[in-house]
Amino acid sequence: MLLTDFHGQASTTIDTAPAEVFTAITAIGRPPEWNQRIAAVMRTPGTPLTEGAEWTVQMSVPWARWPGRSRVLAHDPARLLFECTLRSDDGNPSYVLWRWSIVPEGNGAP
Repeated sequence: MLLTDFHGQASTTIDTAPAEVFTAITAIGRPPEWNQRIAAVMRTPGTPLTEGAEWTVQMSVPWARWPGRSRVLAHDPARLLFECTLRSDDGNPSYVLWRWSIVPEGNGAP
């Protein structure tokens, strides 16, 4: 059986101002610090994060590494919303949609 579609989500509460959390998750050079499957950011967008901006990463899972290309779908600091895609850059048809939505909660952001 070939797994062709799966979904997941996670949430946490961070005792930091929501705007600071948004800035941290949209700092394109930082995912290797908090995503163990992104070994490196190989090329940053070179432009502000707006719809269509792209960057490349080196993906890594045990016994495999491949380049991936991300593209911004939504970058809305006012709504604290960031969405991007990640596609394999080596011909593999894999595709991921990432969506980060920050919701203020008291003094932190879940």
